[in-house]
Amino acid sequence: MSPIAVNITGQEKPFPQMGDCEEVSARIVVMLGLESSPAYRRTDYLGKSLEISPLSENPLRREPPSAEEAVDNECRIKMCEWCHQILDFCGFQRETISIAMSYVDRYLSSERGQSVLFDRKAYQLLSITALYMAIKFVEPLELELSTLSELSRGAYSEHQFVEMERSILSTLEWRLTPITPIAVVQHLLSLLPNSTIRDAIYDASRYQIELCVSNYDIFAQHTPSEIALASILNSCENVDCGYIKMVFLNKIEKLSPLI
Repeated sequence: MSPIAVNITGQEKPFPQMGDCEEVSARIVVMLGLESSPAYRRTDYLGKSLEISPLSENPLRREPPSAEEAVDNECRIKMCEWCHQILDFCGFQRETISIAMSYVDRYLSSERGQSVLFDRKAYQLLSITALYMAIKFVEPLELELSTLSELSRGAYSEHQFVEMERSILSTLEWRLTPITPIAVVQHLLSLLPNSTIRDAIYDASRYQIELCVSNYDIFAQHTPSEIALASILNSCENVDCGYIKMVFLNKIEKLSPLI
């Protein structure tokens, strides 16, 4: 197997340097506008898949798909676990999986992606390719296509990855910069003074977000800002900092419709 380069650039600096609350507010308003735009919306594609007739989508299919063929949340969980292993091995940011799964969710929300919902191998190919694209987009290094093929144990060729990447780019219309929950968390927590408590809230929030990426009902059905705010409020409870929670809520009171 070809060696995979490791990112050893050091620890991240999670909180953006902001001038004041108005600047944070302005940035968050932009984030809210982006996540609610048609290009970045997701649908309940797993729920809708129950209403789709795969026979009409694929004229070569003679029988309805079995339960073993249809994509479900268990497929998502397994692929997210695999993606986390790759990211950890390479020393990449775990936030990268949020970007990859945004590509997956938006692709499956499209008309073109509906046929993938009845083909688990196609879903696996989609997920691996989305991770490859996210790594290429946000990380300092990228994986070789030959490495991807080897990581899939030869299940997919380099040509198949290239074709799937083209399909994703076309379907998403090259919009590859989704808002992630952790990015919203970083901006919201920059409203608080630097302290060990803020760091603890950030760590707890990031852990919750990492867990929820694999949960279809949470990550695919709620906006990044909703997930971010919920993770922060939960973290305030977990680290027993009721006073900081009140300060935080007062700070973001003007940031409707978050509240």
